[in-house]
Amino acid sequence: MIYSGKENKSTRNLSLQQSRPNNETPPEDNNQKLARELFGLFLIFWGLLVLLSLLSHDQRDPSLNHVVSNFSKAHNQAGIFGAYISGLLVDIFGFSAIVWPAIFIAWGAGCITTWLTIPWWRWLGFFILSFCLISFGAAWNFGIGDVRGGGIIGMTIYKQSSIIFGTIGSTLIWLFLFFISLEFAFGIAWLNILHRLQNIIKNKIEKYDISLKTICSICLNYNWLCFIQNYFPFKKQEEYIDIIPLYEIHNPTLQPAYPYDSSLLHNTLAHQYTGIATLSSYRSERIQYSHTSNNQLWNIPHSLQETLKKSHKKSIISTTYNEFTSPDITPLTLEDDTFEDTHIDIDKLENLDTIDITTHPLITSPTTNKYEEQIQHTSSNNLPKLLESFSETSSIPTSTALRQTTNLVKHKLPLPSLSLLHSSTENDILPSQLTLKEKSKKVMDCLSDFNIQGELVRVTPGPVITLFEIRPAPGVRVSRIANLSDDLARSLMAEAVRIQAPVPGSDTVGIEIPNENRSLVSFKTLIQSKAFKNSSSPLSMALGKDIEGKSTVKDLATMPHILVAGTTGAGKSVCLNTILLSFLYNATPTDLKLILIDPKRVELAMYTQLPHLIHPVVTEPALAKVALEWAVYEMDRRYNCLARLGVKHFNEFNKKLLSIGNNKPEEFADLTYLPYLVVIIDELADLMMTAGKEVEGSIVRLAQLARAAGIHLIVATQRPSVDVVTGLIKANFPSRIAFQVANKYDSRTILDATGAEQLLGKGDMLFKPNGGKIQRLHGAFVTDEEVTAVTEYWRKQQAPVYEVDFSNWNNPLNINNTTTSNTNTKTPFSSSDEESLYAEAITFVQEQGRMSISLLQRRFRIGFNKAARFVERMEEEGILPPTIRGNRSRTIRSN
Repeated sequence: MIYSGKENKSTRNLSLQQSRPNNETPPEDNNQKLARELFGLFLIFWGLLVLLSLLSHDQRDPSLNHVVSNFSKAHNQAGIFGAYISGLLVDIFGFSAIVWPAIFIAWGAGCITTWLTIPWWRWLGFFILSFCLISFGAAWNFGIGDVRGGGIIGMTIYKQSSIIFGTIGSTLIWLFLFFISLEFAFGIAWLNILHRLQNIIKNKIEKYDISLKTICSICLNYNWLCFIQNYFPFKKQEEYIDIIPLYEIHNPTLQPAYPYDSSLLHNTLAHQYTGIATLSSYRSERIQYSHTSNNQLWNIPHSLQETLKKSHKKSIISTTYNEFTSPDITPLTLEDDTFEDTHIDIDKLENLDTIDITTHPLITSPTTNKYEEQIQHTSSNNLPKLLESFSETSSIPTSTALRQTTNLVKHKLPLPSLSLLHSSTENDILPSQLTLKEKSKKVMDCLSDFNIQGELVRVTPGPVITLFEIRPAPGVRVSRIANLSDDLARSLMAEAVRIQAPVPGSDTVGIEIPNENRSLVSFKTLIQSKAFKNSSSPLSMALGKDIEGKSTVKDLATMPHILVAGTTGAGKSVCLNTILLSFLYNATPTDLKLILIDPKRVELAMYTQLPHLIHPVVTEPALAKVALEWAVYEMDRRYNCLARLGVKHFNEFNKKLLSIGNNKPEEFADLTYLPYLVVIIDELADLMMTAGKEVEGSIVRLAQLARAAGIHLIVATQRPSVDVVTGLIKANFPSRIAFQVANKYDSRTILDATGAEQLLGKGDMLFKPNGGKIQRLHGAFVTDEEVTAVTEYWRKQQAPVYEVDFSNWNNPLNINNTTTSNTNTKTPFSSSDEESLYAEAITFVQEQGRMSISLLQRRFRIGFNKAARFVERMEEEGILPPTIRGNRSRTIRSN
């Protein structure tokens, strides 16, 4: 029987299919295998490329959601292509985008070989894990580098799950799915992990059981009673018997539980607690315990139990042997300054046989034996050498650093005593309850007369005024109440009434009414207040008391400049005295330097010969201008010093200079400690009249730049007009103090708000801090006797050392900037541009034959004044004839 080839082939294939088992897949031909391997290699290298792009992803690179300049270079290691790919994946998936390279690589590996084929539950684990990472990334914004967050999908899933299950519920659900995904994807068995951790902990406990028991037993035997005495001082001595299990009750002598070896305990502690140990932490805890067992004296700090409990703390133990006859336990006290600022390494104690304990009297004993004599004789020089060797590894305390830099900072002088100030003879006279009720009724009646309804919420009596807070009824405008200040003053027969509409931070309107009997605010009470005592800045200022009678202390370093204004007699000069005395009670001449400018010659005369001054009190306007120029020069010099050390603030400069110490490099040899510098101007109006432009320029420069250099300004004036307090000056003085002024326009000039015209005078002020709300304060009263007493104290402490003489000082910045404008020559034009322009004008005149001022203006596009000067100069040089009838054109003269 003959079959064709086609039939033979089909019959053969059919017979092969019938003879193949059902569970076997047909073998692939070469083409399918090749395509599968190529696809697998593509997936593997594609996954590596995606992984590289994600690991080097940078937010500065361009992407579909971010456009950058064409000239910018891509930071991604995969180039622009990698930047776009990583940007797309991060925008969509966030941190979970890192799963995609693993998926591609695993898929590709499964295409190449069946050994790396991943079952379906692993794929399910990766799928769930990716969604968990998306949700976690959106919730906590974690990631690797710039690959973080949850992307668009993550934010959507996170928000929806939080809405459905709540924040805590969704967190529990996603944590459950996270653990499930790890078990599916990586085959992690959580129960096996718990069993392994249990075995590890058990082995560690068994390993260290003997050593811990040894140390604890020793410490309990010889320190248990001290521990009870320190932590249970309320118990009587007979009550200790019930809680001391390791001692025999009837035996008065303390016996150790087993023979004790000092080297064992020392080596054990030194092995487990190595490092630096601070003896000062034990200076008040070293207690001597004596017993008659083997005639030994054990010296162990009672806080050793806490040291053993907390392994991160350092410990040190010193053991000596003494003969002692008394069987009683006697705790001995120590001095507070023992071993202060000393650091000792416990590892290096092993190299010493004995330690000199007599150099610092840590332990005192009623008797002295041969062991103590041997300690004194053999190790008298060991401890200084030990401390010197340890100084390289131990941290240097602040006191040591200050001792090393004695040439940088002079010895600080003692501050003045409060006995120099007068105590207040009058207590705060607050209004009585009856007076407050009567005034409250009058206030509410006056408001009712103007059809303003509301309720009285709070009444706050103070030393000078009383604040009535009223909550208006719904629908009542605050502006209606604000316009009733004069009517309320008339109704209450008060000197002035100020209205806060509204009170900052509340829904009430404040009505400030003066008290009938005004209390005197004493400066001594401000200095004694907690606010002033707790202030650490040398520039702390005790300004006065607020409405409630609380002391108000501000730091000039944070303001950083103050503008003080008010009419004559309002308390402006007394406020300056208060600020200056605050400085003198808080800062030594080493910390603070002053420049006092007093054009009136009498207000600041009491501060002459003060050691804080760098120049005598300046009274001449010409010297005041030079003083401000010197302050600008000093500011530039300080910024140069800051730049050389690479710091931004002068406090950082001083700290870094102190850390360098005496061993300064040559390039820093000229750098010295920088104190605060405060420039105080008592009357700005007089300076603005005599040298307005120069003074304003220096003040503006200092106000803009001098804060970081440690230079601060306090400017006072009694004429707060716009020609004195200019816009530039006011813009650079954010902190302002306004005393009583004549009208609301002056109040707006100072505070940008009204209210200063309603003050009471005599120290009543409105203080506007930097970026804060306006506060009403009552300044302290300082007598001339108090100022004289404090300044005389400083004169006795130190004579003034003036650093600069303003009368002979020349600004180094202006040496080469001299001009020759005031000369008698006929060519006053020092500018080369004007000379060339004048030459062109002469050529133009000669070409035209005629000349006029308007013709020069049109031809050269210059102003009238310059064209007129050109014409006058040509007339003086004989080029043009004299004018006859005003500004008409003239014909040039022929040569």
